[in-house]
Amino acid sequence: MKRPILLFISLMIIAALGGASFWLLKNSQQSAAYLGLPAAPCVDSTKPLVQNFTVRIAITVNGADAPLSPTIGHDPGDCLRVLYTNDASGVVNVTANDSSAYTLGAFFGVWRQKFDATHFMGYPIDGTHALAITENGDPVTTGPATALIPNATYDLTYTASP
Repeated sequence: MKRPILLFISLMIIAALGGASFWLLKNSQQSAAYLGLPAAPCVDSTKPLVQNFTVRIAITVNGADAPLSPTIGHDPGDCLRVLYTNDASGVVNVTANDSSAYTLGAFFGVWRQKFDATHFMGYPIDGTHALAITENGDPVTTGPATALIPNATYDLTYTASP
């Protein structure tokens, strides 16, 4: 008689823990600090769009093109981030329910790639490793804080000095 009750209690505990784990995983992917990187929220399909434009991002690392992943921002479940790609062409969609200024840093956060003053996609930025950024051909010095503007082209060129 005790075994069925213990089995029932054990199954209830396992079910509760599984449900709590699923809830935490789903909500952590929608938070702004997923994996400790800055991120952008999910598009809310029940609200009107305030921003809907594209930018182009081209990355070169030591002379070689580094394509964007074709599914950036397509998170598990029903989350499509406000910054996302649909292919590896370099076109990034900005589709948001708010008027926030989204940045290069936010895009790289959604991609789960580190981009700050000392790192770029796993590469160091220091005295012998540089990252140059241009917006429509003009140099910018704002790094990850560079705001994405409609129809702009961003070239990010990483080089290591010999």
